[in-house]
Order: sequence, then C-alpha cells, then structure tokens
Amino acid sequence: MYYLSHERVVASNVAQTATALTIPAAATMALIQVDTGGLRYRMDGGVATNALGLRLTNNLAPTQVGIEELQQISFIREGNTDVGLNVSYLSARNV
Repeated sequence: MYYLSHERVVASNVAQTATALTIPAAATMALIQVDTGGLRYRMDGGVATNALGLRLTNNLAPTQVGIEELQQISFIREGNTDVGLNVSYLSARNV
C-alpha cells in the first residue's frame, strides 16, 4: 500500500456524507479513526443516526475501509461533543 494523503473532518450532530471528504482519485482504500469520543457510521447509502450505524470509538486501531464503501459513508457523532474523524487514503499502486 502507498500513502496518498490524510484529512480530518468533524462529526457533529448533523449526519455528514462522503461529500465532506476529499477522496483522492487514485485511492483504493482508507484507514479511519476518531480522536476522542465516538461516532456512528453507515456505508450502505443510508443515513447514520446517533442510535443507528456501526460504532467507531477512540482508543481503537484504525478501521480499514474500501473506497467504494467510503464513497457511500454517512457519519454522525455520539453524545454532545463533536468528534474528529481522521482519514488516511492509500493506493494499491505507486502513483
């Protein structure tokens, strides 16, 4: 895997979608991880809520996500505090 770029977006009390991300054209996968707190996310095109979706919490190893799934992501914070979502983009080939 080859590293392409990294970004940090904020998960707030309003669901965010892939349009909040800057996905490089050559990316084939990403690693996602939260700073503090937790968020919920879906990668099926549905909208995540604070009660619906997979949980991603801090102190966990980064989660590997395929680009096709990331392009369908929806995420929202859990709780009352905004959460930073770190995304590192990788490519299967050196570009």
